[in-house]
Parts: sequence; C-alpha cells; structure tokens
Amino acid sequence: MFGNKISDNVLISLHDPTWLIIMANVFVVLHVIGGYQMYAIPVFDMIESVLVRKFNFALVLSCGLSPGICMLVCVLL
Repeated sequence: MFGNKISDNVLISLHDPTWLIIMANVFVVLHVIGGYQMYAIPVFDMIESVLVRKFNFALVLSCGLSPGICMLVCVLL
C-alpha cells in the first residue's frame, strides 16, 4: 500500500506485522499522556497555591519534603 491507497489514519490501514501496530498504538498513548501532563501542571500549581495559602503551610516541612509533594500525598490520602 503506497500513495493514495493509504487511509487518513495510517495505524488503522496497516495490517501486518501485528506487533509493530500494537507498539505504535502504545507509543501514541504514551505521547498523549505526556501531553496531558504538560497541560495539567498549571492546574495543579493553582490548586497547590490556593491550598498553601489557605492552610498556611511552611515552605519546607519538618520531614524535608517540599509542599508540592506533601500536598500530593494529602490529596491521595
């Protein structure tokens, strides 16, 4: 399949080898997850800033962790 015979979505138009198609789809998913992480950083920073101001956290806690890590642990708990 060459030229105009390839559909718009190249990953759907391919059929062999199967392992290569699966790996390509996995890499697409990893790429999308990385892109989401870059767009989520400002949102997390905003939430972190509001919570630090609201609860008057110190810049470094006694355990030596930064407020961002401590806030992430608090959110997960």
